[in-house]
Amino acid sequence: MFDIVIFVALTDEGNEEELQHAKIKLKCAKQKLQCEIAQRLKLNVEGLTDTKRIASRIFEELECKRYLLLLDGVWESFNLDDIGIYENEKDSKVVLASRYRDVCMGMCADDIVRVESLSEVDARKLFLEKLGRHINLSDFDPVIPLVIRECANLPLVIDIVAKTFRKKDRISLWWAGLKRLQKWPNINDQAMDEVLDRLRFCYEELGKEDKKVCFLYVALFTEGCNVYMDYLLECWRAEGFICDADEFTARNRGQEILNDLINVSLLESSEMKHIKMNKVLRNMALKISSEKEDSKCLVKTHEEIQQP
Repeated sequence: MFDIVIFVALTDEGNEEELQHAKIKLKCAKQKLQCEIAQRLKLNVEGLTDTKRIASRIFEELECKRYLLLLDGVWESFNLDDIGIYENEKDSKVVLASRYRDVCMGMCADDIVRVESLSEVDARKLFLEKLGRHINLSDFDPVIPLVIRECANLPLVIDIVAKTFRKKDRISLWWAGLKRLQKWPNINDQAMDEVLDRLRFCYEELGKEDKKVCFLYVALFTEGCNVYMDYLLECWRAEGFICDADEFTARNRGQEILNDLINVSLLESSEMKHIKMNKVLRNMALKISSEKEDSKCLVKTHEEIQQP
């Protein structure tokens, strides 16, 4: 048992101009972390601006306690000592969640566990939980599995979609909602646009344009397709996304980009030396591509070739 459990979500805060500067962004996050830990410990740090003094107060309070610190949404590695979190002899634990594997490594995590997509059973369980108990499930049994399938077993998507569908009290509205879900992003859908806004952050955080265009390119492959890594690297180079002069340097850069996309969970490792893109992320990539003025790609799925 722990003497105290502390949970802090390190979401981005501040205005857009501030967030363009990584150092300011990280400083704000560390100050927020210190403030929330101090509040949880009921420490009076009002008026204190010296982060070292606040860190000292936190350390003194936790030194003799067995604590569990949960950090969600860690986007940059930093030294926990700066916050006032040191190893003690009470077997305390720090658990962090991050989209980025290199952040976990930079935080010197003892164990790194990749969170996979939910199983079909867990996806259904979460969907029904978010749906609420006021829904008579037997009335909507035929359509529920189809709606869940469109969520691609992603908790974020399941959460938003379930909360949208629980407002629909007739089976006809569910079928209509499913059709809209299946046609997104070709038509606007408020719930899925909210998903896009939240997932798009991961895309924007890629930073360099070559990473972004390489990610968008993967969406051109068929939905659910396992793409051979070496073939993908050759495609990127042939398209001019990787402009290094010699083949060896270009291949290394391509492999580096591929590893980064996998590490931030925008791509998934599938079969040996193959990758694939989640259905929802693929839809997001196609929508982003369609919005670009210089886009040269048009993808239209589920359309049969017909005679004129």
